[in-house]
Amino acid sequence: MANQQEHHVSLRLEATEVQECLSALIHTVFFHRTYGEVRPQDSTCQASGVTFAMCDCPPLIAEVDKVVKQFHKQLAEGSHKSGQISLAFYQTKRKLFGKEDRSVWEHWIFALDIDEATHGTEQKDYRERLAETLSDRLMFIARTVLQQDQHLVPPTDANTADTSLREQPFLHKLSTHLGPPPQPSVMDTVTHMFKNVWGSGLS
Repeated sequence: MANQQEHHVSLRLEATEVQECLSALIHTVFFHRTYGEVRPQDSTCQASGVTFAMCDCPPLIAEVDKVVKQFHKQLAEGSHKSGQISLAFYQTKRKLFGKEDRSVWEHWIFALDIDEATHGTEQKDYRERLAETLSDRLMFIARTVLQQDQHLVPPTDANTADTSLREQPFLHKLSTHLGPPPQPSVMDTVTHMFKNVWGSGLS
């Protein structure tokens, strides 16, 4: 497996676009990180009109929907105007006495800042900017994954992939964080999030 990599993707958008934009980003990563029997499916974001490819895998779609919807709900019900969803890919190894060791080899951190809603001509301009920005982020994901594919070994067993699904995506974990990352750096936040993510839920 390749050395650990970390990738940051940021977006500034209105609250109404959180779910579909985050879903587009996360599903794009999964589409390129799935090596089994993949059935592609096109999906289009209503506000921006941007179309992206995703795996037609109901369990994976349900997993992403649950995390994104809960994250959106937490933002809407709280005072936070920013937050992050992190996607970690990992492999497992068995240590002595049957203990499982999880080694993360890739992090994707999707950071959002929420803007006030726009109206009229401002909304038209906003949606045009959103389409351009989201398309740019999706292209960044595709380029990054393709550059790293040459260093990856396709998953072959339960130590690297979810073998319960015929799509066999890499083993992974989604987690959320509300609010801006504390100073001095985003890196400190991400490190803290993933130190505790294995034993925590989304609440």
